[in-house]
Amino acid sequence: MRLRIRRAPQTFYDFYIREITPKLKEIDVFLKSSDGGISTDDAAELLHISRDEVVCIMRKEHIKKLNSRNFIRVMLRGSSAICKYLRRETELGSPLTYTQDDIAYIYGLDPVDVARACVETGINEATAFTLPSLFYHIPEHLA
Repeated sequence: MRLRIRRAPQTFYDFYIREITPKLKEIDVFLKSSDGGISTDDAAELLHISRDEVVCIMRKEHIKKLNSRNFIRVMLRGSSAICKYLRRETELGSPLTYTQDDIAYIYGLDPVDVARACVETGINEATAFTLPSLFYHIPEHLA
């Protein structure tokens, strides 16, 4: 007789904590501790894009040398998931509160899942502090 271990269903919160939060913290710490230029290799690693993509964006943006001030311009044009999340949030003006549509758009989530989570939690507009509670009620997806 074989024992079957049932894996608990994963939520978007699990994905957020496992995939998004560490990347944001790594970028934040790196930029705060960077006292000069940023290499294209470091930028590529932080943004999870290729060095060639970093160089291409720098050319298009007329950036000769990366630093903590112009790094955001590269990040907003990068193709990785973390770059997309940050670009979408920036497009919305980095709001203090997020509507259901904002959350679905920023994180590429099914609007029906977000609406269901809002009903389950009673959260109509989320803040940075209430987003994790909402994420607990949204199924994990492949970003």
